[in-house]
Amino acid sequence: AKMQSFSLLLLSLLALALSPNCGTAFVAPTFPASNAARRWGLDTRHPGPCLEVAGEGWRAARRRTSASVLGLRASEKDTSKTTSYGQSSTGVKAIVSGLTNLVNAVMQRGEDPSKLNRPERDGITEQELLEGIKGDYERRYLWTGDIDPYLYDYECVFTDPTLSFTGLETFQSNLANLRPFIDFLVQEDCAVEMYGCDLVPGEPRVKASWRMVGRLKVPWTPTIDLNGTTVFTYAPNKGNRIVDYQEVWETPPSEVLLQLLVPT
Repeated sequence: AKMQSFSLLLLSLLALALSPNCGTAFVAPTFPASNAARRWGLDTRHPGPCLEVAGEGWRAARRRTSASVLGLRASEKDTSKTTSYGQSSTGVKAIVSGLTNLVNAVMQRGEDPSKLNRPERDGITEQELLEGIKGDYERRYLWTGDIDPYLYDYECVFTDPTLSFTGLETFQSNLANLRPFIDFLVQEDCAVEMYGCDLVPGEPRVKASWRMVGRLKVPWTPTIDLNGTTVFTYAPNKGNRIVDYQEVWETPPSEVLLQLLVPT
């Protein structure tokens, strides 16, 4: 869910940079897009995405966006502590939710979740669940969204401080629509450090603590450095699959958005 949020927050900055008074040219010639996506100016004729950007335009966009983000920062609740969905500013959540709907409408690469089949699946043990979650971290899923869907219930609720939605198919559809942007943004040196990942004694939960750090492939190469905790609640009566994914960050979302604006 996190890289979906980061991609959407960066798209909000791109929208500002693309405004007529910014002096910015945006060329991304390789997104494997639908006809609808061409309305975004995406062209599939060449094999590698690139951004041709007038530097002054990006700087102007970042200055305007920074001023807006500071306003969002002031509205967040109790930002001295870890930040959950309920503590995030309504402005940040509105940006991410609105852009999710827009990207899904324009890209149209993910399948309609309501039309997908749900085959029966055998249950898994708690140990298999734990090892599967650890494997997701090893594959840097916080950056790529590459989760093992076999670990999740079809009706799982996914929540991070900026976004909350229900359904494994919805997660997969959102990810498919954002995949061109994620592939473009994430560099090979983007890393995930797992500080701990364990079953919670006496509770149907796995708790993981982690850090993700890396630079993004946009012209000003911002660095994201974020610590957080994720609680995976599973249901023994549903084959020990995850029914609730709750992610908490040690940094308020508006501060993460400011990280996206700072050049490295």
